[in-house]
Amino acid sequence: MGRRLRWAALGVGIVVLVLLALPIVSVLQPDYYRRYPALGQRMDHWATSTHSRISCIECHVEPGVGGFLAFAARAVPAFYLQLAQGPNDTNLLKAPSRNACRKCHTGYRTVPPGGDLLIPHRAHVEVLGMECVACHKDLVH
Repeated sequence: MGRRLRWAALGVGIVVLVLLALPIVSVLQPDYYRRYPALGQRMDHWATSTHSRISCIECHVEPGVGGFLAFAARAVPAFYLQLAQGPNDTNLLKAPSRNACRKCHTGYRTVPPGGDLLIPHRAHVEVLGMECVACHKDLVH
């Protein structure tokens, strides 16, 4: 392979890498979603929650290479589509899985901070196999 051809291939590779990385990094930023009319209020709520100290990827992208690649496969085309058509109501971030919640919430609370209700979290999660967002959908956002 000639020297020019190698430099051209390297240049094309860098351009492709940037064109793939830019959307992925962008859609993992909270401010990206403020442009979406249906998500702005949810992002405001998130900003005042204790979860605002946690990056989007920690909760909304499944762990491992497969989870990241699945996210990237949705993010790249959606990013460029919204550039062409403008923001729509599409939320690229899936609801957090039970495993994502369990990364930080390691214990099963039975009494809420107010102390007025007994909640059998262990039974809901381990016995019934429920996802945390079934009850806590609007807790963070």
